[in-house]
Amino acid sequence: GQRGLASVVAARAAGAGLVIVSGTPHDHRRLRHATDLGADRVVDIGTDDLATVVLDATGGRGVDVVVDTSAGAVEPVSQAIDCVADGGTVVLGGLKQGRHAALDVDRVVLRAIRIQGARSAGWPAYHRALELLGDNPGLGSLRTHVFDLEHAADAMAVLKGDDPDRVYVGIDPAG
Repeated sequence: GQRGLASVVAARAAGAGLVIVSGTPHDHRRLRHATDLGADRVVDIGTDDLATVVLDATGGRGVDVVVDTSAGAVEPVSQAIDCVADGGTVVLGGLKQGRHAALDVDRVVLRAIRIQGARSAGWPAYHRALELLGDNPGLGSLRTHVFDLEHAADAMAVLKGDDPDRVYVGIDPAG
C-alpha cells in the first residue's frame, strides 16, 4: 500500500543499496509502482519465496533492515525474521488488528535481531517527508482514486473494498 511505497522512497533517500518489495498476487499494480519509485526487485509471494529471493540477492547474508507495513497480516513478521541479517533490524509499521504473530524468540536472540515498532513521527520527520514528496514527482501516480466532497461516501466504499488497483484514495474539496 501507500506506506510500503513511501518506504521505498524513504529507503532510497536514506542511502539503501538494495530495496526489495514484496506483495501478494493482487498487488501487481503496487509492485509496478515500487519499481517506478526505485525498488531493485519486487517479489510476488504467491509465486516466489521471499526469503529465498532476499538471501539469493544478498549472498546469503540477508538485509540490514526489513520494514513491514502490511495491515492485518501476521505472516510478514515471520518472513521479516527470515530475511533480516544477523544484527539487523525489523521495523513493524502495520497494525495486525489484534492478531498475534508466531515469533521464534530464540532465533531473534541468537541472531541479535532488533525489533522496532513504528507508529508516527514528530515534525522533523514530517518536514523531511514533505521534502521527499517534492523531490519525487513520481509519487503523484499513487493517487489512484480522487473524489469530490459530494462523493465522500463513494471514496469510503473504495477504501473498504478489495480493489487491487487502489493505492491512494483522496477527497478533493475543490472538486
